[in-house]
Amino acid sequence: MGIPQDTLIRLVRYMIGSLATHSQRDIVLFIKNIVCWHQGKLIEYNALGKAKQDKLRDAVASGNIQAIKEAHQSLDDYLFKGLDEIFLYCFEQASEYFQDYRKTAHTPRFCVKMFGRIPGKIEQHIITMMHTSKTLDSCTSSSVERDHNTAFIDTANTGKTYLCNDIPSAAQNGEYVNPRLIPERVNSYRKPWFPRVNSFRGKKDDAWRQCWKGYSEGSPVPEDCYKSTLVIPLTLVGHAVKRTISDEFWIFFRDNLDDGKTIDELRRTIVGYFCMDTPELNFFNHQMDEDIGWLIADILSLYWFSGCCYTSFSNIYKNAEKLLKPNPE
Repeated sequence: MGIPQDTLIRLVRYMIGSLATHSQRDIVLFIKNIVCWHQGKLIEYNALGKAKQDKLRDAVASGNIQAIKEAHQSLDDYLFKGLDEIFLYCFEQASEYFQDYRKTAHTPRFCVKMFGRIPGKIEQHIITMMHTSKTLDSCTSSSVERDHNTAFIDTANTGKTYLCNDIPSAAQNGEYVNPRLIPERVNSYRKPWFPRVNSFRGKKDDAWRQCWKGYSEGSPVPEDCYKSTLVIPLTLVGHAVKRTISDEFWIFFRDNLDDGKTIDELRRTIVGYFCMDTPELNFFNHQMDEDIGWLIADILSLYWFSGCCYTSFSNIYKNAEKLLKPNPE
């Protein structure tokens, strides 16, 4: 699978918009390095995933439950842990963009969230897969229902990015909801008079920290109390609108995903999010930051689909799971 057409279009827009401050060679080299790294990593991810799927196929054919269990676990571990390095590289490239091209005084935090099920819960939750400076294992316990966060509600309704550069004002006006915020404290919050207190570079805004849950226990840290956020969905909505993906694919998608969705619903599917946030007000640039966000989100969606080919879309994997289910007494 190659880089989606929409991504390449956004890359050209990004290049043109950046020529005022950077040479064409610098921009092309930056994009080349991103695409080149993911070329190798995606080939590796697919090749080794296929090798582990073949071992699972052989184990299923043997009927040996222990062998099936080990091969199933090996495939799951690879597909899951293999994303660790990929996420971190995406964070590094996003940081390079903000430091070298946007020339911001600091870089925002980055996060990848995916849909998944929490034990004991019927509805799907949005699970944090990777956060800046954290590993997969330390993040998966963090989850939220989509309907409890304005950013996720908005992207689900529009299929587009969500950008808010003034969360305090939006929350006070009823335009932003986040389960980590304490509404009564948000409503009584007043922005500092001095601009530097509103900036990550200056004194931390302790009054704003108190609007977030956990303050009395010594957390969250100032970086967790963001005032600007940009959320980009991992989705195929753009391809559905432009009809760049065949009906044959959507039928395949529907038949193999097996979650009861119609083809029209699947065309609006969002599988995850690439998120950025910062304690600084008015931080994000509507066009350029969204474009680099889309670049990363589109690339990450390639890994998601590759993983599905060895799990959700694979009869070998499904048969293995059936054999591993405990027999009802």
